[in-house]
Amino acid sequence: MDGLEVIAISSILYCESDGEYTHIYLNNKTKIMSSYNIGEYESMFDDYSFFRIHHSYLVNKNYIKKYLKTDGSSVIMTNEKHYQYQEEKK
Repeated sequence: MDGLEVIAISSILYCESDGEYTHIYLNNKTKIMSSYNIGEYESMFDDYSFFRIHHSYLVNKNYIKKYLKTDGSSVIMTNEKHYQYQEEKK
């Protein structure tokens, strides 16, 4: 698709980094590729329910199904994707 596609922020499950691009996964199982990097989305979504769980993933807290504390902390999303927290480097 050429041009600009407007989507509701509430429909975004998570964002995945792919170099200088970002793949955006929606709750209707659609995947959109964007030329913005994931850091730009992290800034744009600062006032919403998103957090950077890993250097490659920005997840919407509203779609987290379960928090796990075994073998490090991780989450399971409503689409059954599993992501482990990556500790920040100091």
